[in-house]
Amino acid sequence: MKNEKISLDNHHLKYANFRRIDLNLLVAFDALMMERHVGKAAARMFIGQPAMSHALSRLRETLNDEVFIRSGNKMEPTALALELAPNVRCWLEEANSFLFARNEFDLAQVHTTLKLATVGGIESALLPALVAALRSVAPGIRIWTQMLQRDEILAALDAEEIDMAVGPSHLPFKEWHQHETIYQSSMVCVYSTTQLSLPELITAEILAPLEHVTLSWRSGTGSEVDEYFKSRGLQRNIVITATSQLAVMQILNQFPMVSLQTDLITGAYRDMPEITVRPFIADGLTLDASIIWHRRNEKQTTQIYIRNLIKNILNR
Repeated sequence: MKNEKISLDNHHLKYANFRRIDLNLLVAFDALMMERHVGKAAARMFIGQPAMSHALSRLRETLNDEVFIRSGNKMEPTALALELAPNVRCWLEEANSFLFARNEFDLAQVHTTLKLATVGGIESALLPALVAALRSVAPGIRIWTQMLQRDEILAALDAEEIDMAVGPSHLPFKEWHQHETIYQSSMVCVYSTTQLSLPELITAEILAPLEHVTLSWRSGTGSEVDEYFKSRGLQRNIVITATSQLAVMQILNQFPMVSLQTDLITGAYRDMPEITVRPFIADGLTLDASIIWHRRNEKQTTQIYIRNLIKNILNR
């Protein structure tokens, strides 16, 4: 025992050096090396994108190097990062082996169906990116979605009919409902250039007399948008309320109508040259989107991953 004590005391490991760096930064470094993308690395670590961006800033300060440099949609490692990467990966694999292997959560081994509710046009903005992300890291997670009116969401959560929802921020939440605002959207005007010709600046005064098709956020046609029009002494001429983004697209292609929607839907019309998406000039009119879940699932690992993934997708 005496010789062992002497051996430990003579070890050249300088413990004080580790005070200079938060070892969690090495985990963030490895995730960034794997993904070459801040949002995807954040999802891999089950943290938000702002937290990953902060970790990258601290890495740069600690190492006195850029570490990763943006190049298009990717983050390219510097020479120092490439030099450090093999040793960091080796250290993490050893640490994982003796600390966590028995309790490791492996996304690739998860097989479950997640029940997700959306409202309005959020589904078309969210689902393609969500499916793409899951197919690469968690192919056993299946997504089952349904459209709900905003006044149906909390009851569906309580009855375990859904696992989580992406919808409006202002609901009559109880203490067991968890929610986080993840996106604040402005409004856009969608219409077909073959059916309508509108001026450069689109205002409520211009749109009020036109025929409108809406995506329903709640039972009936009332919404924050209608309240905005009323505040200006105007009223929308809503002739169709739809629950399908596809139906709205087809209607706009065939009739001289407009649709006011959140800017989340812009990507849905990217491959439709006959449809134009233009900003709607409306000071102070924004719609908040929140992710909503029941407190019983607060620490459910798969759902934590999905919630962070949704946050990253809608904040890109």
